[in-house]
Amino acid sequence: MQEPVVLPTRLPNLLLNGAQGIAVGMTTQVPSHNLSELADAVSLVAKNPNATLNDVLRVMPGPDLPTGGILIDRRGRLATISLLRL
Repeated sequence: MQEPVVLPTRLPNLLLNGAQGIAVGMTTQVPSHNLSELADAVSLVAKNPNATLNDVLRVMPGPDLPTGGILIDRRGRLATISLLRL
């Protein structure tokens, strides 16, 4: 018997498990997110459909990168993701 790579869930699987692939000649990588933070964010939006992005980011600040990470947006600006909460 083999252990499954991805388990079915009612949470957003793309955010929970992350993904990587190639399409139209470009690669993409979506890092996995912390399970409890993701569940809190889903619960927040279910209870308050008018929740803003900032509300969601308070409970789910970013990907689950235990050593930190760097994001670069389209304008070339850097945003550092750390273990610190907003």
